[in-house]
Amino acid sequence: MKSAIITDIQRFSVHDGPGIRTIIFFKGCPLRCAWCQNPETQKSEPQIAYYASKCIGCMSCVASCPNNALKFTEAGHLQIDKEKCLVCGKCASNCYPEALKIVGKNYSPEELLEIILNDKIFYKNTYGGVTLSGGEPLMHSDFVLEFTSKLKQYKIHTAMETCGYSNAEIFTKTIEFIDLLLFDIKILDESSHIRYTSRSNKQIISNLHLARKLGKQVIIRVPYITGVNADSAFLTDLSELAKDVEVNIIHLMPFHQFGKSKWEAMRYDYAFSDAEPPSNSEIVFAKDFLENKGSKVDVGGANIYH
Repeated sequence: MKSAIITDIQRFSVHDGPGIRTIIFFKGCPLRCAWCQNPETQKSEPQIAYYASKCIGCMSCVASCPNNALKFTEAGHLQIDKEKCLVCGKCASNCYPEALKIVGKNYSPEELLEIILNDKIFYKNTYGGVTLSGGEPLMHSDFVLEFTSKLKQYKIHTAMETCGYSNAEIFTKTIEFIDLLLFDIKILDESSHIRYTSRSNKQIISNLHLARKLGKQVIIRVPYITGVNADSAFLTDLSELAKDVEVNIIHLMPFHQFGKSKWEAMRYDYAFSDAEPPSNSEIVFAKDFLENKGSKVDVGGANIYH
């Protein structure tokens, strides 16, 4: 039976696609974006997240660990031995303040469909549907294909937020039953893309062209980050790309620090911990610039879908 590891299922969302939607966050991503807002979805396997601000030091987690993988330092900080940790979840189950959490749970397509169908009436009345996010859904190609084929049987609108990084064969197969692609374009200079994401953008851009050749509706999404891509050179290249692939809707997604606590919970080093969101003048400049080039631009990506 096919299964995929899911980190979260957000119901009644009004973002990431038209109408009321359910957003499914897949675990695993081929990129390592330095500013990632969902770092808990980067690795493919389940993990333990530790929210230190919630911890009361009750030691119940230490007592419940079957492999002695947890201990508190003299300063009162919980340490998790990654070599010993079985990710069994017993520590999280016994953590009363919920400072420990298992990130990632296996679902079959049938289990997800059962959840989705509970909200079918909301999709119908608002022209909403289901959005696959992550992480990267392309890493779960066979699962996505089967799951979205089931959604189509119920005439449920499907969207997928994607970084676009996969070979063309996998990309083509995965998006067969996807109605709308929310396609991330982060940086267009290849060397900078490698620097900030650990991967080249050549296949990403190629797949953007491929999606349009396959007749898919595409919206370009741009994480807009001061010091990375918030400049006229990038905006010029972006507008030319949008014209080339005949995509006239761009969502500007200004960088924020809402994901910082997740980096801390996953115990990852966060290079953008001191980064500031783009100023209002930077955002207005970018919006005006792209609109003057002929694009429809929405800041935040919640309003324009047609």
